[in-house]
Amino acid sequence: MFPPTTTTPCGTSFCWCAPDPDTPRAVRFLPVEAPLVGWVLPAGPERAAWKALCVFYNPLAETRVVSLPEGRWKLLSDGTSSTL
Repeated sequence: MFPPTTTTPCGTSFCWCAPDPDTPRAVRFLPVEAPLVGWVLPAGPERAAWKALCVFYNPLAETRVVSLPEGRWKLLSDGTSSTL
């Protein structure tokens, strides 16, 4: 998003903060079995490659099965490799 030499809205060359105050309200958490976490983040009004991102995080060593929200989804990362 920002080249390494550019200062971000946080005043650093890289930041985890959300410069848009509406971003935290846009996140919709999904009902998954703990300790898994899942959420959907709709794309912003700027040019986005996707309408929304759906993310599942599994901190366990074993595979867990989750249900995707309704709609068409494309796998971007399988935890080992990414098509980004």
